[in-house]
Amino acid sequence: MRHAAFDRNENPIAASKGRGEKLSTRFIAAALASLMMLYPACVRKDEGARIAETIERIIHLLEKANLDGVMEHLSLDYSDFEGRDKSQARELIRSYLQERVGIVIHVLGTDARVDPPGTAQVRTEVALSSGAAEVFRKLFRSFGSLYRFDLEMKKSGEEWKVVFARWTSVAPEDLAPGALSILRKLFPD
Repeated sequence: MRHAAFDRNENPIAASKGRGEKLSTRFIAAALASLMMLYPACVRKDEGARIAETIERIIHLLEKANLDGVMEHLSLDYSDFEGRDKSQARELIRSYLQERVGIVIHVLGTDARVDPPGTAQVRTEVALSSGAAEVFRKLFRSFGSLYRFDLEMKKSGEEWKVVFARWTSVAPEDLAPGALSILRKLFPD
């Protein structure tokens, strides 16, 4: 079987090379188009990252003693492990903020398990200190108080809100391995 390039008195290798270049150009264009369509999916934050950002935002608001800002992140039907509703939680946080100056909170880890219908189970471990305790923390390498927060969150529009909270004081040896690692980096021996 003769190659069409012979009929046109062309070099068959050059003719096939041209088709190959067209094919490879088409392939590259298709590959680039596919990557461009996938890029937003790669860049888009997953819900676990959004939840971690919400936790960071709440902590920043607590450090700035911005009670109204903190309350915006609690759902209308919020409750805690001691039966406090949102208004009672507001009073608890307000009294805590009034009693302490210069609150510093170090997030040691946040783990979120997102359930399909827009709910999540979240565990956050933090090191908390305030005022003079923060100065002593730096001088004596003390890490203040360690707390574990177990939260239930639900998505409201594009925002995650805290529906339920339980917290407990924990010892360093009871922290999750990742949290303990961060604690050691914050307070090296």
